[in-house]
Amino acid sequence: MPSAKMFLGSVQITGEWNGAIMLSLPSTLVNTLTEKMFSLESGKASIEEKKDAIGEMVNMIGGNIKALLPQPCALSAPLMALEGDTLHFPSTKMVTHCKFECAGKPFALSLYEQDPS
Repeated sequence: MPSAKMFLGSVQITGEWNGAIMLSLPSTLVNTLTEKMFSLESGKASIEEKKDAIGEMVNMIGGNIKALLPQPCALSAPLMALEGDTLHFPSTKMVTHCKFECAGKPFALSLYEQDPS
């Protein structure tokens, strides 16, 4: 279960390859990204703006990953889980988990592949 201070964003991919991409971000990084993306003053980002920023980030990353997969495949609209909520991907297994750092804050990207059975 994610920490109460984590935000999750996800897109699903369907077609020749089926699975999901999940982005896990600490709330401090979500605040920074949202403020930069929407030119906001520090501490002024609303929850809706944070959801929009997370959705845009995972959508951009998902589109780049989708381009590397067998075609045709399509990208879903982004889903978000906010501070303490979770996202589940039934019948999938994690095939890649990468950790990164941005503005001195860690975040992670996970790729889940749907079980073909």
